[in-house]
Amino acid sequence: HGPVVGDQRGGNGFTGRQLPRRDAEAEVRAVAPARGMEQGCGPFFARSDGERVQRPQFPLARLAARYPLVILSNASDQHASRNAALLGAPLHAVYTAEQARAYKPRLGAFEYLYAQLGCRPQDTLHVSASPRYDLQSATDLGVRETVYLNRGYEPSAPHCHAYEVTTLTGVAELLGF
Repeated sequence: HGPVVGDQRGGNGFTGRQLPRRDAEAEVRAVAPARGMEQGCGPFFARSDGERVQRPQFPLARLAARYPLVILSNASDQHASRNAALLGAPLHAVYTAEQARAYKPRLGAFEYLYAQLGCRPQDTLHVSASPRYDLQSATDLGVRETVYLNRGYEPSAPHCHAYEVTTLTGVAELLGF
């Protein structure tokens, strides 16, 4: 595979646990010390309510060690770069709707992404928590390897994804590690 492309939907697509929408901002900050959270050790951090949540950088770092990771985000340049920095894993690139002058699910955002990467859609693996905003468009452009990171916010749409997982660890397992 070429690059692994993903989204930044509220940050909630990057952990091993489904969170209510209101917790998405806290989850994005989870990789850095944040008010109401303990830093903790290892692949999990403890929230102030005592619940253990998988740290996003561990599965992402594993993926980044083998594949160039790319984000295509509907966020502004400023917000996307700030959120990406909090993920704690090296990213090959972060592209935004602001740069593409098109918001997902419009194909123009994805065409911009592939033009910048200099590769064909069929040479990538696209991972997203949104069949509606990402996977359908990626499939329409010819991405064959699509993974739905099911967070329970949208119904499964098997017609536009080849695989379905609930964690980034699941993505790593699909890729054989």
